[in-house]
Amino acid sequence: MKALLLVLSALTVSLHGLPAPATSHLVDAPRRAAPRIIKLHGGALDSRRYLTDWYENLDLMLAMNEPSGKVADLSLAGRRYVEMALYWYGPTWEPFAKDTTLLKTLDPADPRAAAGRLHLPQGALPGIVIYQGASQYRVVSEKGIKILEKYRVPIAP
Repeated sequence: MKALLLVLSALTVSLHGLPAPATSHLVDAPRRAAPRIIKLHGGALDSRRYLTDWYENLDLMLAMNEPSGKVADLSLAGRRYVEMALYWYGPTWEPFAKDTTLLKTLDPADPRAAAGRLHLPQGALPGIVIYQGASQYRVVSEKGIKILEKYRVPIAP
């Protein structure tokens, strides 16, 4: 009986340690919920920033998920902003995420990257993000602001 328990324990550990097959829809679906790489550039930034941690990218996307309601384009005019290029999951981006030399070659004009713009918070106005694929403007929550600050995005003027 003791031997059987040891075998079952080892089998359980080994099964949980195995990576799921790449073709599994259940494995790929969550990875499509966030870009593999987010490149922040231009606007208020003095240099490019690359977010390559998929889980952190997911947290950031979730933090930008609240619809902003009606935001007049005029209220965004003149606000500081940061350009975004979102490289959604695909085996294509994996080598870039793991190699900073390759990462720096990413072109935001690449048609495979979704373009976006992050309008930084101003006074009482929240950060607003607009990106390809989103049906409307999104508010950046406090959690999203903290992630952006980690990457030295100048939130305060």
